[in-house]
Amino acid sequence: MLALWMLTAPVLAAQPLTATYPPPGYTLKWSDTFQGASLDESKWMYRTDAKADSSQRPQNVSVENGSLVIHLKRENDRGKTYTGGGIISRERFRYGYYEARAKMHGGAGWHQSVWAMAATDGTTTYPSNMRTEIDGMEFDSDSPMLGHMGLIKWVGPGQSKSLTCTPGVYQAPLTFDATADFHTYGFEWTEKNIRYFLDGKLRCVLDYPPSEGEHDAINFWLTAIGYSQPGGRKVEIDNAKLPGAMVVDHAAFYEKSNEPITLSSGDTKLTIARSPVRIGVERRGTPSAGAHPESGLLLGNPDNLEPASIEGEAFDAEGHRVLTVRTPSGKQARVTVTMTPNQVDFVVRPDQPQAVLMRLAPASPGYGLGDHAAAGRAEYDTDITGYSNDHFLTGSSFTRIGSNFAIYPKQNFAFLVWDPAAKIVRSTAAECAQGSRRVESEVRFTIFTGTPREIYRQFLESRNQYGYPVLKPKYEFFGVGWEAFGALAWDTNEKTVTENVNHYLTDGYPLAWMVVGSGFWPAEDKRFHETTSFGMYDKERYPDPRRFIANFHAKGLKFFQGLRTTFITDGPFSEEGVKKDYFIQEDGRPKVFTFGWPKSPIYFLDFLKPQAVTWYADLVRKWNAYGVDGYKEDVYGYGKYPLRDDKLDPINLALMREGNYIMGRNAYLMSASDLHRINDFNYDQNQDRGPVNSLAIAYSGFPLVYPDIVGGTFGEGHFDLKVTPKMRTYMMRNAQWASLHPSMSMGQGPWTFGDPQVEKVMLAAARLHDRLQPYIYNQAIRFYTEGYPATMTPLTLAFPEDPAVYGRENQSIRGYEWMIGDALLATPLYGNDYETTNTRDVYLPRGAWIDYDSGTRYEGPRMLRDFALPPGKTPLFVGGNGIVVEKRGAALVARVYPITQQAEMVFTHPDGISRSTIRVAVADWKNARVADSNGRAQSASWERHALEFVILPGGSYELH
Repeated sequence: MLALWMLTAPVLAAQPLTATYPPPGYTLKWSDTFQGASLDESKWMYRTDAKADSSQRPQNVSVENGSLVIHLKRENDRGKTYTGGGIISRERFRYGYYEARAKMHGGAGWHQSVWAMAATDGTTTYPSNMRTEIDGMEFDSDSPMLGHMGLIKWVGPGQSKSLTCTPGVYQAPLTFDATADFHTYGFEWTEKNIRYFLDGKLRCVLDYPPSEGEHDAINFWLTAIGYSQPGGRKVEIDNAKLPGAMVVDHAAFYEKSNEPITLSSGDTKLTIARSPVRIGVERRGTPSAGAHPESGLLLGNPDNLEPASIEGEAFDAEGHRVLTVRTPSGKQARVTVTMTPNQVDFVVRPDQPQAVLMRLAPASPGYGLGDHAAAGRAEYDTDITGYSNDHFLTGSSFTRIGSNFAIYPKQNFAFLVWDPAAKIVRSTAAECAQGSRRVESEVRFTIFTGTPREIYRQFLESRNQYGYPVLKPKYEFFGVGWEAFGALAWDTNEKTVTENVNHYLTDGYPLAWMVVGSGFWPAEDKRFHETTSFGMYDKERYPDPRRFIANFHAKGLKFFQGLRTTFITDGPFSEEGVKKDYFIQEDGRPKVFTFGWPKSPIYFLDFLKPQAVTWYADLVRKWNAYGVDGYKEDVYGYGKYPLRDDKLDPINLALMREGNYIMGRNAYLMSASDLHRINDFNYDQNQDRGPVNSLAIAYSGFPLVYPDIVGGTFGEGHFDLKVTPKMRTYMMRNAQWASLHPSMSMGQGPWTFGDPQVEKVMLAAARLHDRLQPYIYNQAIRFYTEGYPATMTPLTLAFPEDPAVYGRENQSIRGYEWMIGDALLATPLYGNDYETTNTRDVYLPRGAWIDYDSGTRYEGPRMLRDFALPPGKTPLFVGGNGIVVEKRGAALVARVYPITQQAEMVFTHPDGISRSTIRVAVADWKNARVADSNGRAQSASWERHALEFVILPGGSYELH
C-alpha cells in the first residue's frame, strides 16, 4: 500500500515534516512546519470572509509550539456571533500531492477543512476565476468519526457539479476520531484523477479528466468556520466547548519528480526513466542491460506500438513498486517491479488486451532462442545478433524446442518474456527487444544479471517458480541407444527389431535403451499408420508384446515407444475425446487439423485442460502395462497453426511425474523430459546445422541435448542410399560428434557400409560415450539442481571474459567446442566440410590441458592451428579441475589428471541420489596417493594419463 512509502525530501522549513505520505516519485516543492512566533505571511494570506455562522478573523490565527492554531470563539463580529479563521497559500499549484496533518476541534457546529481552490484573496470563497475545488477532508465536528472527500467543478458562483467519494455528503467513515489526535489528510491530483489518502492509505479515487480549463492552478486552504447545518440538518454550536481550536502541524505540496526511479538489490541496480519509460540495469557499477535510447516499454497494436510513460506510482501489499503507465493515445497498464540480487521482474497488466513490448539497448553477441537460432537465418551461427522475428512461435521450419531466453555473457545479463503464445523477439543493432503480441491479463518480463552460473541458477529458480519446472532426468537415457526408425525405417516387427538389436549387442555396442517409434500399430487398419494406438499392436508383427519387451529388459535395455497427442478423427479413441471435450475446439466443435505428419485429419489434445491430460495419461498406461518404460514424444508439421509453444509440456510433465522416461521434441522453457532432442538431422542436410542447433538449445536452457540418430534416417528414402566414401566419412564424423553429447543412439548398422574403419570408429565412439555416461549424468544432475548447462557448456559461458572464445561457433570458422562438466573440453571436427578436412583450429582457454588420447600437455590460452583430428582421434582435452568419472566394467572409477594441485568435485552416482566428494590437494604428482575420508589408503594406478581409483556411493576421497 502507499502507506508503506516514506519519502526523504529536502528540508524547506526549520524542522522536518512529520508523518508525510507522498506517493513514490514526488519531491517536496513547498511546505510550512509553522516555526517561529507568527505566521509566515510570505507563504500565506488570511481567510477574512463572513460566511455561515462565523466571521473569519486574522486575529484567530496563531503559531504556537511549532503548530498552526486556528482559534474558534464565541464573539460578535460583522453580524456573526462566532469567529473562526483560516489561511490560504499565496502560491498556486496544479498537479501534485497536497498534504496537511491536523487535529480537529471536537465541539459541535464547526466545519473544518483541508482543501484547495483558486483564490484572489481571503475575502470570498467565490472568486470569479474559480474552477476546481478539491476537498481533501471536510469535517463537521458533531461527527468525529465521519468526514467527506470530494470534488466540485465550479463554473461560477452557485454553479457547480459535484463528485463525492461517499453516497451521502460528509458520511465517509474515517475509522478514527479526528478530534482525538493528529491525522494526515492528503490528495494527489493528476491529469487523470484525484486520489484521496488518510494517513497515507488510499481511500478514494475520482476520475477528473481535463476539459474546459477546469484544471487551472489552485491555492491550498486550511480553514475552520461555524456551520450549524451540516448535511442540511440543524446542529447547535456547542458553546461549552468554546473557545476551541483546529491545530495543524504541517502543510506541504509535492511535485512529480523528473528524476528516474532507481532500485537496488545486491550488486544489481535498476534505473527507470519516466517519460518515456526507459529501463537500464547496472551490475557492480558497470552498465549491463543498457536503456534503449528512445523508449523501453511499448503498448498497443503489435504492428504500431506506442511508447509508455509513468504517470503514477504505488506499492502493493508485498512492498513491490507498482507503476501506472500510459501511452500518448491513452493505452494504459500497471507494471509491478520486483528485484533480487540477480534478477529484475516486470509484470505488466494492460487495461485491455493488447501487445506489450520491452526493449533494451542493443547488445552483442547474444545466444539462445532454442531451435530458432538455427532456423531461417542466412548462415548457421549461434550468435543471434541480427535476429528479428515479430511472430516468434515454434512450428515453422524445424522449430520445436521453443525458448526465447537470450543471454549476453559479455554484458552479464539475459532477457526474456514468459509467454508460450506468439512473441516478438529482436536482437539487432538497433535494439534488444522481447514482447507478447497479445496480452489478455498479464505478462512477465525478466532481466537476469551476473555471471553465466548466476544467471542460469536464477533462470532455474524462476522456471520452477513460474510454472516451467525442470524435472530430474534419469540415468539410463544418457547411455547409448538404438532407434528402430534409423535402423529399419518402416520395416519393423518382432523379428527385424530383435535381429538388428542383437547384431549391435554381438558387435559389442553397449546399448542402454531402444525406441520402437514406428510400425507397431495394427497394419490391417490403415487408419493407424499415422497415429499412436494406445496398447494396440499388430498381431502378426508383434504377436506377444509383453514377451517381446521383456526380452530386451533381460538384455539390460530400457524400452521406449513413439507417442503423439494427435488423434485421427475416425480413430478408436477419438469418439470418447470428442464426447468429453478433450480436444482443442473451434466455434464450439473439435477443430480438425492437417499436420505435416500425420497426414490424416486429426484432433489435437487440449493440453490446457487437466482432465484431458489425465485421460491421455490413462491411455498411455495401456502401453506401460506391456512393459514400455518411456516415450519419444513426436508432434510436428503444425507450422500453419498458431499452437502455443507449450502444447506438449503438460503431457510430458504428467508422464515424467509418473516415472516414465521421456525424449522431448517439443517444449517451451519447461524441461519435462530426460532428453532434449534436436529436430531430425540427416545426411542430406547442411551439417553445420547440427552443432549450431545443439549449442543453441544448450544456451537456451535445454542442455540435455540428444543430437538425433547417428547417420539420421537413411531408410526413410529421402536421398540416394548408395554407399559412397563421403557417406562412410559422414558416419564416422557424425558418430564421434554425437558421442560427446549427453546422449547418442545408433540407427543404420555400421556393418552395412562395407568398411572396417567405419565399424571401428563408430564402435569406439559408442564405447567412449558409454564410458563417460556416469560423468555426463552427473552434469545432468547439476543442470537439474543448479540450472547451469553443465552437460554441454559453450565456451562463451564457461569463459565469458576470454575474447578469443567469441565468434567461433559458426559455419565459417566451425569452432564447435564445449565443456562437458568442469574437466572435459569437446573439440569435434564437424560441419559441412567433414569430408574434405582432417584438421581444425582448436582453442584451449586458460589453464592446463591434456590430450585425451596422447597425454600431450598444453598451456592455455592457446590456439592449436591446424590441429590433426582424423577419424578415430578422440576429440577431447582434459583441463579445469581434471576430475572425470568413468565406467570400468561394473565399477565406477575416478580418473584424476595432473592438471592442478587444488580441486574438488562432488559426484552424483547413477541412482541420482548418492554422492561422492573427490578432493585434490597434491604437492607432488609423482608421489600422489589416494585416501578415503577416514584416511585409509585406496588402491590407485596410473591409467591413460590419469591416476585412477574405484569410488563407491557415499564415499569421499582425497588425493594428497
